Amino acid sequence: IVLVLMRMPLRLPAYWIIGFWIGLQIFSIVTGAEGDTAWWAHIGGLIAGAIMIPFFKRDSVPLFDRGTPH
Repeated sequence: IVLVLMRMPLRLPAYWIIGFWIGLQIFSIVTGAEGDTAWWAHIGGLIAGAIMIPFFKRDSVPLFDRGTPH
């Protein structure tokens, strides 16, 4: 994943971004941000999507393959 911050590209692994996002969702729940239902819906959607990966994965598409960096 490439992020652009002040015109400086920053290459980060996807699991860092996902971990940060999950942490942000949990932080928002714990701090009592408005709309707690929405935060739980985001976390539930992430979990449901992760559970469904094996059911919808195509054999011809390699997932979780580190491959070679670009």
